[in-house]
Amino acid sequence: MNWLYEMTLKLFLTYKICIMEKYLYDTSKVIELINEGRVLLLAGDEKKLDQLPDGNWIAGTTPYFMDTEGCCFNPDKIHVRDITEIAEEFKIVEYNEDNINNIVSDGYDNGFTVLILPAMQNIVHKFAVEVPDYPNLYKNPLVGWISGIKYENVGKDTAKVYSGKVKSEIWKDIELWLEEFRPYFGKIQIVGSGGNINKLTKIYGNYNRRTISYFQLQAAYSHLTSFNLQERIDKLGLRPDRADVIVPASEIFLHIMKTIDSENVYAPKIGLADGLIHILYQKYINNFDTVYGVKKKAVDK
Repeated sequence: MNWLYEMTLKLFLTYKICIMEKYLYDTSKVIELINEGRVLLLAGDEKKLDQLPDGNWIAGTTPYFMDTEGCCFNPDKIHVRDITEIAEEFKIVEYNEDNINNIVSDGYDNGFTVLILPAMQNIVHKFAVEVPDYPNLYKNPLVGWISGIKYENVGKDTAKVYSGKVKSEIWKDIELWLEEFRPYFGKIQIVGSGGNINKLTKIYGNYNRRTISYFQLQAAYSHLTSFNLQERIDKLGLRPDRADVIVPASEIFLHIMKTIDSENVYAPKIGLADGLIHILYQKYINNFDTVYGVKKKAVDK
């Protein structure tokens, strides 16, 4: 009877996904959930989805939703389904016409797959025609929806799907650039400039020496991510614009430090903007004679 138990469990999971509470939130609330590390299924207008940071989410465009009172049109809100509590593990995979047939084999043995396809595009037709022939199609639940657009914009706009994960190509580009300095790995001294690294050093590092170590930065990242956006403002006293970006900034520093085997970041109080102003000032002083046509009076010796 094991197969019966397994099938019942999978049907229960599918049912639980379908009945989970759904909300229409302002963009600011969705950003807060993303920064908390929640695993989210989203839908909304393209202009709203474009504002979202990287995170554990996928989305499709549409301004039409179903709420407790039926169908509604709302281009100002984002539809949110939070599956964090049932997602023990997850991964975000991007498909195209060449690899969509891998969607079943890529899934977890004891999980489910959520697929979002863009309306009126070739991949939808290919999937609809070929999916019945996918091996082990009914092994695990495959759910999802077709993203869309406002009906008045058909023929003008296109439906889109979004992935919240940081594009792997971006990290690869960074690592490729860092490879140029491989002979110096373990010897490079990092100088960090800007508000994020200054704040991290002040709170978690060696502020008097203006340094923060890799392990201190790891602890900082763990501490910061234990708070949501509002808590980082209220409890840690961070400004809203700092509380929003300091977590991804920490992740970038950690990634680079680990790649080049660097133990510390030096964070001088003077920043990039200060340095640029200093350079401009020096150029201004050096060119003063030329710019204003002033001739200095000779000094008798």
